[in-house]
Amino acid sequence: MRHLKNVVKEDQLMDKHTISVKEFYDILRWSDIDVGSAWGEELDRRIDFLLKKTQPNKELPVLDMGCGNGRYSVALAKLGYQVVGVDFDEKSINDARRFALLQNADVSFICADINEADLKLGFGLAFSVQFFQHLRDNQRDICLQRIYELLVSDGKLFVEMPYQKCSIDGDSGQDEWNGYVQLYKGRYNPETKENVSEIVFIRKVDGAERKVITRSRVYDPLEIEELLKKENFKKMSIYGDWDGRDIDNDCCRIIFVAQKGQD
Repeated sequence: MRHLKNVVKEDQLMDKHTISVKEFYDILRWSDIDVGSAWGEELDRRIDFLLKKTQPNKELPVLDMGCGNGRYSVALAKLGYQVVGVDFDEKSINDARRFALLQNADVSFICADINEADLKLGFGLAFSVQFFQHLRDNQRDICLQRIYELLVSDGKLFVEMPYQKCSIDGDSGQDEWNGYVQLYKGRYNPETKENVSEIVFIRKVDGAERKVITRSRVYDPLEIEELLKKENFKKMSIYGDWDGRDIDNDCCRIIFVAQKGQD
């Protein structure tokens, strides 16, 4: 197996233009990686945690932001919730619609940017899994403002995303799974507060390669609290994983829950 330095030109890493999130998830789909979803008992556990922490009213619709392949949307719909799933990736929305059909679940899936989707007011809950970190700062601010407007007066916001530390310059490694090898090299951009990673996926059976550059915004709990306060969200809680643990340096996820403030 070739070493990463033969695949990635280090001096070009920070200068290359970021490919779109659509292309990133298309490559993950090619290599059978489903970063946002869970299955079986794990999905049930996550849905249970989501509902316990937000206690949404079944009479009000639920918004799944960046719904991807629709696993969470479908799980909630099968529990009797009215769910609207939004994602700007047409392939993901098509996958979600097929999955909902197979599961006999009634979900309204919309292919659109969350900040531009034609949505009615009155959601009781807006949630996202593995979505928020992809937003640039201006997109994030618009998204939070829009969600605040869409929620009812005591509506809840639930967001799960990676809890990332700042990458060390030159940080690299290799992972293997299900017939694929993943080579990665990352750096932290202090100006944008982003981890920038170049990842090469190699299929073992034929050596086929796909390469992608990803940018993932790095947040700490204090910054999240300040962002939510700025948009007038209240009663904030932050967790380190789907089991509700306190966040610490060993956590790989951050989950925050907030309630819309009373106008």
